[in-house]
Amino acid sequence: MKYKYITIQYALLNITNMVMCSAMIGYIFNYLSSLRVLMDAQGNPNTTLIGYIIACGNILGLIGQSYFGAWLDRTTIMDEKGFLRFISIASLITGIGMLVIPDTLFIVVVLAVLTCAIVNICMPVINTVAFIYEKDGTKINYGLCRGIGSAAYAIGAFFLGRLWVAFGKNTIPFYIIIFSIIAILVLTSMPNVENTKKEVVEKNDLSYGAFFKKYKAAILLAVGMIGIYFTHQMINVYLKVIIEGILGEQEILARIQALPSYDSNALNVGSEAYNIAKDSIIAKIQGTAVFVAAMSELPPMFLFSKIIKKFDINKVMVFAAGMYLVKHIMFYLCKGEVMLYFVHFLQMLGYAVMLPALVYWVNENILESDRNKGQSIMMMTLTIGGLIANITCGYLFDAFTVKTVLLIGVIATIVGAVLVYSAVSAKKEKGLMN
Repeated sequence: MKYKYITIQYALLNITNMVMCSAMIGYIFNYLSSLRVLMDAQGNPNTTLIGYIIACGNILGLIGQSYFGAWLDRTTIMDEKGFLRFISIASLITGIGMLVIPDTLFIVVVLAVLTCAIVNICMPVINTVAFIYEKDGTKINYGLCRGIGSAAYAIGAFFLGRLWVAFGKNTIPFYIIIFSIIAILVLTSMPNVENTKKEVVEKNDLSYGAFFKKYKAAILLAVGMIGIYFTHQMINVYLKVIIEGILGEQEILARIQALPSYDSNALNVGSEAYNIAKDSIIAKIQGTAVFVAAMSELPPMFLFSKIIKKFDINKVMVFAAGMYLVKHIMFYLCKGEVMLYFVHFLQMLGYAVMLPALVYWVNENILESDRNKGQSIMMMTLTIGGLIANITCGYLFDAFTVKTVLLIGVIATIVGAVLVYSAVSAKKEKGLMN
């Protein structure tokens, strides 16, 4: 093998990125809602403002993905490995800033937006690194490394929930700092690619409008996935609020009394002691729930190549959309901690099946010359669904009960599932595919 330890190094790179993702994607709301500067006079988090902050981070990340991806394709200033090392140093700086953060709203917003954006920008570049080494003559087991990354996300979220009990909100910046340092060390140890010549790729000028005109079923599918992902991302980002609603105030008070470090002041709802104790209880449950969901994804993703040989891709897509609907209905009906874990286990049949299925559907239904744009559009649906959720759901959780917001999510999923069914069931003679 040309680069002896490259698969191990690449797996470690995936681990560092996915652990940071588990902190920023799974717990950024928890972190921001624990900051006094984002609370009202009664000690309640400003959910609407926090949603806008997370949305800004996602928007900046989306722009950064597009800009830096194109820039790296044509620049000779640095390669992808060097860019990732630079961005990891930036992540380290933001993590330190979050740890010693002054109680200033502007600084809070800037650091949170930058950290969210950095995590999003890293993802596609890390994917590209694997194929750059392969192009230079070294085989990397991408599927194995990606699976290890998913497992790291699950384990990271599990331990983060436990560490929150001991260290509170400082757990997030410590995670960012530690794993940014590890990423820098891993990237520094990785060999430079010998074949760094930039190739000129023929540009496909098909616009988004022209693409959807050419592939009418694709717009149905894209809008349907945005509806499904709206609820999916709402649950991921606002899981703290949802768990609080599922447990109820009386259950939370009972659990606070059972804590080893029980403080009688914590029974005063809205007090600082109450908020700290409540956050610890919820973070632990949240960590376990995210662990269950992430670990349940691994078997379908590892076995998907075999699944697709036995079942038609259109049926797989309909099945996954249906399981998403079942999962979101179960969230609406959820009562208690055990049921919450069971609902998260259903991630195995929804997200874990739909994500690779979308890739196969595009490959089977879109012409080769248009596939890159098709794949990009389908991946963007997750980001767009998340953006809509972050912009709207903060306000919704402030204005309505958790049950009402989850019902809105169920309705969005129903619309999404119907559109997915319509798209994958479309026949050429109906004019929905070119």
